[in-house]
Amino acid sequence: MPSFVRALGSVCLLLGAATANGQEPSQSSFEVQIERVPEGTQVTADGELDEAFWAQAVRLGPLIATEPIDGAPPTHPTDVRMAYDSENLYVGIVCHDDPNEVRALQRQRDAYVRYDDVVEMWFDTFDDQRFAFWFQVSAGGSRGDALLSDSGSAFNKDWDGIWYGRTKTTDQGWQAEIVLPIKTLAFDPQATRWGFNIRRKRIANGEDARWANASVAYRFFSLEEGGALLGLNGLQ
Repeated sequence: MPSFVRALGSVCLLLGAATANGQEPSQSSFEVQIERVPEGTQVTADGELDEAFWAQAVRLGPLIATEPIDGAPPTHPTDVRMAYDSENLYVGIVCHDDPNEVRALQRQRDAYVRYDDVVEMWFDTFDDQRFAFWFQVSAGGSRGDALLSDSGSAFNKDWDGIWYGRTKTTDQGWQAEIVLPIKTLAFDPQATRWGFNIRRKRIANGEDARWANASVAYRFFSLEEGGALLGLNGLQ
C-alpha cells in the first residue's frame, strides 16, 4: 500500500485502504449501516447461523492483512455479518479456511489463546475514542472480554460481561455466532453511531487481518483508528 495512503488514514478515521487497481478509497469504507431485525426474533448462539435473517444481514467490507504482508489480501476471506434489535447486537462470522489448518484447542472462559485461531472486536459505544468493550472468540470455543480505556492503551480483563457466543468448525473452516445483550453495555441511548473494529488472527501462517485501518502503522486497540457502526436506535 502506498505510504501516502497510510498517512491519510491517521488523519481521517473513515478513509479506507487504496484498492489494488490504484483507485482512491471511499469516504465510507469504514462505516457500515446495520439493520434492525423484527422484535421477538429468536436467536440461539449455537454457531450455526441458520436463522433466516443472517442471509440478509449487512456484511462488513473485506478484512485486509497487516501480518505477515502489510496490505495484502488474506490467505482466506472472513465474512462478518451484523444486525440488532432493541435488546441485542448480533454478530455472525465465517472464517473460511483449510479445516486441517484451523487451530482450535482452548475452550475455557478468558483462556490464553495465543496458539488458537481467534476473532476479536471492540465497541466504542460512546464514540468518544476513550473507552470500549472488547470481546474475543476462539475457533475452539473460548470466550474472552475486557474493558478498554485510555483510548485503547489500558486493558482490564477482570471485567466479565454477560454475553453469548459459540463457535463451530466446518469443512470450510470455522464460524462463530455472537449475541451481545445491550444491557451488558454502557452507551448513550440518544446516539446512533458506535466506534468499532474487528480482526482475525490465523495461527497457521501468523496472519493478522482487520477491517478498519489495516496497517502495521496502527494498533488494533487504538480507538482513534477504528470504523463506525451506524443506524443504532431504540436500544434498551
